[in-house]
Amino acid sequence: MPQFVSNNSNHCLHYAILLLAGFWIGYDCLDDFLQLKDDPMAIEIFDEVPTPKSFGNFLRAFTLENNQDLRKFLTKQALSYRKGLRLKDSITFNIDSTDHEHSGDTIEGLELNFKGKWCLQSLEVFDDQGFCYDFDLRPGATFSSVRSPEMMRSILSHRPLLPTSMGDWFRADSAFCYEDFVKIALTRHLKGTITAHDNIGWSKQIEFISNWKPWVYTPEEIKKSIDSGIALPQIEMGYYMYSPGWAPNIKLPVVIKKTFIPYERLSRKKIAELGLEGKDPKCGTHTYYAVLSLMGLYPKTPQQIIEYHNCRGNMENMIKEGKIAFDLRHFPCKPMTANHAYALLGMIAHNFFRFISLTDNQEHPQFAKALRNRFIHIPGRIVYRDHSKV
Repeated sequence: MPQFVSNNSNHCLHYAILLLAGFWIGYDCLDDFLQLKDDPMAIEIFDEVPTPKSFGNFLRAFTLENNQDLRKFLTKQALSYRKGLRLKDSITFNIDSTDHEHSGDTIEGLELNFKGKWCLQSLEVFDDQGFCYDFDLRPGATFSSVRSPEMMRSILSHRPLLPTSMGDWFRADSAFCYEDFVKIALTRHLKGTITAHDNIGWSKQIEFISNWKPWVYTPEEIKKSIDSGIALPQIEMGYYMYSPGWAPNIKLPVVIKKTFIPYERLSRKKIAELGLEGKDPKCGTHTYYAVLSLMGLYPKTPQQIIEYHNCRGNMENMIKEGKIAFDLRHFPCKPMTANHAYALLGMIAHNFFRFISLTDNQEHPQFAKALRNRFIHIPGRIVYRDHSKV
């Protein structure tokens, strides 16, 4: 926490804990704290609730060093909660970036990203249980993977180097398919997958692949297809061995998923593209998706590698949770450091909620909206009793 002293001499932790409470209650902005001014429970616990302006001054007191300390605390908090829940030693990290769209131009760091959005951007790491390990807020035009090797190195500095047989795992999208990030994974014995970017030339290797095998559907998937009358996609799996230019002695498998798209399912745009290429759209076409595997091809099959990689979709759910449940779509202050501190406190609140959720039910953990209804928004009132008259 910064060495912040307000006019009414409230300690910095007074502000921090109240901000966490605001995230747990579901406040969307600093002005919502005006609702606590007359709340008997808040007065009983906190004595007094600062004004929104005081909260803003508190956030603006954060420096880059304070935010670095908060980021380390976030990592330690997630690891501590995993230990408290007695989860398995191996952790699966999911890393991704997202934009935070704003209007106006007074907030530091607002820039147009490659999608044409006027926004800030964040790089985030969650694990397979939904705990957040780090959150880096950056200008909107920052490329997704910038500073990702440093982020993973910082997180892993708090982890013991597990044996290769039970090491940590990871998933990442194509923005992280580059030398520095792959080196971090290899040197730390991280096993996992990265969506393959075509800068490694995988699309040119498709015509040379001869080891295609059909996708194996489960009996439940086949039954569901028969009951619904919807045919299952025709999918084949293949792979080739890739040698990075910076390490030609290393061989890494690139698994390619080939999906047949019949004419009935082609978009108008795709039909037009096939016509321009001199192909008959009525014959259908194939789409391809490639994954760089840092877990080898044994004991997992190419299909299992793709299925493992597809689970990174849960990362999107965690990002949405932060944006929707804690309103981290938008930020309340002008300085980047203040908004970064606000987001880090939001992620600390998220981890606490996730711990409650997993303590309640590890098989089917609930998101913040359901937890608030069950544990926070409970009707009640503070009562006093004069024990001298008993």
